[in-house]
Amino acid sequence: GRNLDIVTQAEIIHSFQKIRENLDKIFYGSAILDLVNKASVEGDKSKDLFSLLLTALETLEELKGNISLLLTAFQLKLMAISGYLPALTACIACHSPLPPEGGMKISVVQGGVLCPKCNQADINAYFVSPETPSLLNKLLKIDRTKLSQIKVAAKAQREMTTITETYINYYLEARLKSHEFLAKTNMQDIG
Repeated sequence: GRNLDIVTQAEIIHSFQKIRENLDKIFYGSAILDLVNKASVEGDKSKDLFSLLLTALETLEELKGNISLLLTAFQLKLMAISGYLPALTACIACHSPLPPEGGMKISVVQGGVLCPKCNQADINAYFVSPETPSLLNKLLKIDRTKLSQIKVAAKAQREMTTITETYINYYLEARLKSHEFLAKTNMQDIG
């Protein structure tokens, strides 16, 4: 039509059958697709975003556990592609290395981790366990075939989920219904 493209023919290259046969994977796949829909700009070609989406769906199809970690890793990589990746290796305010003993916060507004000296700079920042920033950084860089090998404590997983979802909501300026559904059904705790 005038404003819409018309698709006259399509061919399925890969149907992701294993995702379609598993309810948990359907929920997480929907969350991934919801994120791509919100992050993409109509008419813009983004090879990086498409590649990230394809890799995430291929990983989801093969993954036996750690499905929630896949979503967290996908969110981080999406933020990196979009230019909103939080600073995870040094304090965003003073640029000092992060201390191993903790006392750090993650500030969505400032865009990264605040060390104990600077953590009062944002009263709405989240306190995080000492391992959370390094786990987030590890998820950002990990090869998709190694994702099922990562062991994360439940507290750290909750922190990472809260952080990535808050960043997505803040920078994409949209509440994602798929995330709300996952939270309501406690899907975030599924292996």
